[in-house]
Amino acid sequence: NIPLPKDVTVVKTSPSVLSVKLEETIQKTLPVNVQIVGEPESGYLVAEVKIVPPLVVLQGPEKIIENLQSVDTQPLDVSGLSDILKKEIVLDLSENVTVVSHTDKMQVEVLIQAQVISRKFQDIQVEGKGTVLAHTINPPKITIKVRGPAPLLEKLNVTKDIRVSIDLSG
Repeated sequence: NIPLPKDVTVVKTSPSVLSVKLEETIQKTLPVNVQIVGEPESGYLVAEVKIVPPLVVLQGPEKIIENLQSVDTQPLDVSGLSDILKKEIVLDLSENVTVVSHTDKMQVEVLIQAQVISRKFQDIQVEGKGTVLAHTINPPKITIKVRGPAPLLEKLNVTKDIRVSIDLSG
């Protein structure tokens, strides 16, 4: 079909024959994969990612849809974050592929939490408390290993923040 103005006619077309290949359209239910990019603030990590809905039904050409195992979202940047992120995000769909079960907008929640790390502190003086009597503590210094949130442990100072004592009051 070639729409032309009145009084204009097609005299010749080249090529005179066109080949048309029609692909079958299929539907498939797939899990949604949130594409996380970037790194949270130092000492934090992505602990959990929730997506609603977790599954979608896609429709499109068989040669595209049949090989898919999941469908990705557009990249979600978590650079520098140290708290929960809630955001609406869209799917990263190929041409001629559509979502038939829901909208292509997903609700995503990314839980960012502090990394739990271990840290060793050496040569910490042990103090005796609760007595006026002369005393000796052996060994006079100890090493401790602590575990906790990275941002907190990284700020700990052995001389200012850590005191070891023994109650000698009886």
